Amino acid sequence: TGFGRGLRIAAQYFFDKEAEDLDLVESAFIAGSVKGPFRYNPFTKKTEAEKEKARQLAKSRKNYVLAAMRKMNFITQEQYLGAKKEEVPFKEGKVTYRLNVILDYIREQLESRYFTEILQEQGVDNIATSGVKIYTSINREIQEGALRSIRKHLPLL
Repeated sequence: TGFGRGLRIAAQYFFDKEAEDLDLVESAFIAGSVKGPFRYNPFTKKTEAEKEKARQLAKSRKNYVLAAMRKMNFITQEQYLGAKKEEVPFKEGKVTYRLNVILDYIREQLESRYFTEILQEQGVDNIATSGVKIYTSINREIQEGALRSIRKHLPLL
């Protein structure tokens, strides 16, 4: 399913591990990041301050999911308190230089007030479940070729 691929990619991207190896903290972060992954992604930020802000937002979102899980008795009070203390253990994974950053940017734009208002005028409250198709001018082959070239030549600069 699309969700399965997305979960697997998120596990690899954010934690450099397979989805089935995620722990409670990592799983809660991924579940909470679906709403706006670009906001919580320290790997796409340029400055240390931006990276730290993303990490703090990620921890806050993770704690929000944990609180909901506790409220619904999916986890014990002990699990909740233990996981709440933990930072999100980001470890950049293998899928770093693919189209993920661009797709995150597109998602961020679609979540902007401008697009949200336009979509709501058309009766679309949740773009993810609406069936709306998004077309871009991004050419996967050209983009991946450009990224390969950057990886190859960046160390020379």
